[in-house]
Amino acid sequence: MATGLKSISAVGVDISFGHEGNGDWFTWGYLNGHNGNSPALYKQAFQYVVDKFDGWGVTNVDWVWSVNASWQDDFSASYPGNGYVDRMGMNGFNWGRRWPIDPNNPQWDDWRNSRISSGAGTASAPTRPWPL
Repeated sequence: MATGLKSISAVGVDISFGHEGNGDWFTWGYLNGHNGNSPALYKQAFQYVVDKFDGWGVTNVDWVWSVNASWQDDFSASYPGNGYVDRMGMNGFNWGRRWPIDPNNPQWDDWRNSRISSGAGTASAPTRPWPL
């Protein structure tokens, strides 16, 4: 992958390595120690991959650190650091009446009530772009 990306160096590429790492639905997720993972190990893996690409001279990649919006943490324990992250992202899903069904909130949620609109997670790296 790195060799291919290096060969098209005129084209910028965004890579979101280990997206939604704060969950437990992907093998790299660390929620509740999933697969023996932790925020520190996630952070270390992210840094390792970026360092490898840098060492191979791949300069056309912007690294995206992306978390899931539904968990109640500040995400800072897994943030790889400003030297490793070019952009940040947050995935949030509006399950509305689908899944999970919550009898206390059966309606479609207004996005302005979400953790995304509140700027949750921006304390981890307030100087990084955080597109919504």
